[in-house]
Amino acid sequence: MKFNRLFLAVAICDLLALPPASAATKSYSFTDLGELAGCPYSRAYDINNKGVVVGQAIKDIAHASDAHAIIWDHEKVAHIPNLKGSDYGTARSVNDKGEVVGGNRIENYGSHGFQVLGPSQALVFTNGKASPLVPSAASNLMSNAYSINNQGQVAGEDSRRAVIWDHGSKIPLSVSSTTFSLSIAFAINNRGNAAGIIDYNRGSNKHVATLWLSKEMNSLPPLEGDMGADAFAINDKDEVVGASYAAYQSKVVFWENGKAVGLIDPYGHPVAPGVAYGINNKSQIVGYALTDRNHMHAILWEKVPPGVGPGMIVPTDLNGIVSHPPEMELIVARSINDDGQIVGEALVHDEIHAFLLTPVSATQKP
Repeated sequence: MKFNRLFLAVAICDLLALPPASAATKSYSFTDLGELAGCPYSRAYDINNKGVVVGQAIKDIAHASDAHAIIWDHEKVAHIPNLKGSDYGTARSVNDKGEVVGGNRIENYGSHGFQVLGPSQALVFTNGKASPLVPSAASNLMSNAYSINNQGQVAGEDSRRAVIWDHGSKIPLSVSSTTFSLSIAFAINNRGNAAGIIDYNRGSNKHVATLWLSKEMNSLPPLEGDMGADAFAINDKDEVVGASYAAYQSKVVFWENGKAVGLIDPYGHPVAPGVAYGINNKSQIVGYALTDRNHMHAILWEKVPPGVGPGMIVPTDLNGIVSHPPEMELIVARSINDDGQIVGEALVHDEIHAFLLTPVSATQKP
């Protein structure tokens, strides 16, 4: 499919049956980022405030192989070749300067390998080429770059330790105990504060969601009664979103001033079963929630305007307000910029396609 496949949607979203005066008009253009370079699958992980999208194109999604990083710059698509010895690359984050970071998995590492996806290497993408963020010898081929801010600071992990790379310097982020098995910084804001997880050898559902303020850790609580939590995104107000875990179910969680709040969904659940992956500086949140039929649907959460319902955060199923091909289902939203543009993935004929939603102002409507 072509990058310029565009569908224009105009829809009215009634926020939880609020009075007509407070209903918000939603209007989006929809772009299917589609198949690329013979790859039937694509993913979009991030979008900056200039509308540049980064992600990956994948040939073999079942075996998580034969993939490379992609940069969509409006009508231009850049395919980033993998480093020698790698069969799997992705671009994870782009800042407003167009600087991009991501990673490559290294093929045939050792006789058995140590992870399901194998060892990996944090990368920075410059002028259409990938280069290691740190020398492989220094990182032991176990580094990942997940987020870059407008100052060029990069959040990620190196040798299973959360770090920030700051223009050549690697800064380990603090943990409260030396007995941890893993820590990862998934996101960094423009103040240099980061969000992620620490695993104190307690299991995958018992991570400690963590906010690093001035590189010092602050534990974020899971929802009441839950076992652990993951923090995946942070905005410049130090608001954080992610997932809280009860047994084998994840729940959408929003942390404000260190307090965990479970977000509702459009299907009647008191707390949405799902994950929040992105938040912008207007406190708009994106992710997914499970429907009553157990389908993943892309969701947008927004705060109700002051005077209508202070403190309320209302959900919108993006499938219900965006006009897209009938065979397509928007399954997850991963990032939202300050203009409200949203990127994520859609399911179409058993293929995964990256998508882009762009709000349309009233003057642009047909």
